[in-house]
Amino acid sequence: MHTEVDVPNPERLMMPGLYAEAEVGLDEKANVPTVPLQAISHQGNKTSVLVVNRDGEVEERTVELGLQTTTDAEVLSGLSEGEQVVASDRSGLKPGQKVHPQAMSVMQYQEQNAQ
Repeated sequence: MHTEVDVPNPERLMMPGLYAEAEVGLDEKANVPTVPLQAISHQGNKTSVLVVNRDGEVEERTVELGLQTTTDAEVLSGLSEGEQVVASDRSGLKPGQKVHPQAMSVMQYQEQNAQ
């Protein structure tokens, strides 16, 4: 992730054009569900996702988001682990509609240890 950081330099020890590498620790939360960004709808101040309930019906669920990457977002509230979220063809679905969901594979980042 490219980031610009302003660093106080009153003694002028850092010269223009110098580069640095830094590690930034992000807040980690255990057992927080994530959803693909394409599953999220924003309308005014309302953020929602479509879920498929136990009866196979579409429900619109208001959610609160946490950290977001370029592909996914944490859902801090409004969604429970294991619920089925609609990630494609949202425009053709309406709350209350019966559907037959099909699971799709989700690629997950796995850190590789350098040796």
